[in-house]
Amino acid sequence: MNIDGVELLDFTILSDEKKLEILTWRNHPEVRKWMLNSDIIFNDTHMQFVDTLQHDKANRYFLLHKEKQEIGVVYFNNIHNEECAIGLYANPFELIKGTGDILVSTAIKYAFDSLNLKRIVLEVFSDNERAIALYKRYRFYEYERRQANDKELICMELYNENR
Repeated sequence: MNIDGVELLDFTILSDEKKLEILTWRNHPEVRKWMLNSDIIFNDTHMQFVDTLQHDKANRYFLLHKEKQEIGVVYFNNIHNEECAIGLYANPFELIKGTGDILVSTAIKYAFDSLNLKRIVLEVFSDNERAIALYKRYRFYEYERRQANDKELICMELYNENR
C-alpha cells in the first residue's frame, strides 16, 4: 500500500531478518523510554507476536518506507466500532528530518481513508513534549490524563471530519 509516496509494509509479509531489525529499533533506549512497556523484548517473543498478526483483524503493524529509506513504524490497535488506538516510532538509526510528520500524517490517512474510522486515539507521556507538540499540530486534543508506570499519560483523540 502507498499513501502520498510512503509505502506501508505489513509486518506479516516482512522477512524474518527485517522483523528482527525492527525489533532492534523497538528495543533502542530512545524508543523504549517512550513506550508503556519499556522492557526489552526478546527475539522469540517478538516473532511470536508478529505471527499472531497473521489472523488478527483488530491490530495492524506497518514498516514505513519513503524514497528507499526506512522511516519507522506505525501501528493500529483495537480496531473496532469505527475507532482505534495508534502508535508510532521512528527508526532510531536513520534520523531523517520530518519523520514525525510522515509517521503521523500517514497514520491519520490510513486510519481515516483506508480503515474508514471515525476516531483515533493515542497515549503519550506528559514529559514527551516533542510528541505532544507534533500531535497538537495535527489537531489531536487531550481528553484525559491517567497514571501508568508511575508516570502521567495524556490521552489524545482526533475525529475524522469527513464522517
